[in-house]
Amino acid sequence: MTTLLASKSDIAMLRQDLDGARVATKSDIAMLRQDLETTRTLFSKDLELLRSSMAIRLGSMLIVGLGILFTALKLT
Repeated sequence: MTTLLASKSDIAMLRQDLDGARVATKSDIAMLRQDLETTRTLFSKDLELLRSSMAIRLGSMLIVGLGILFTALKLT
């Protein structure tokens, strides 16, 4: 029966272990938040680059398509 009961010192040691684990967990969460913010910033920059590239490509295709259309109209 005595192996199943916790003494005050057992509870104090458990409390210290839990406090240490809580501090470590908070530190890990802070690092994850920082990594997430860095990843979000990089993703945002990549997305903006893709957006501008897509606009240039679509504009180029529009100009080429209109050039072909007007050329075809002149030939007929």
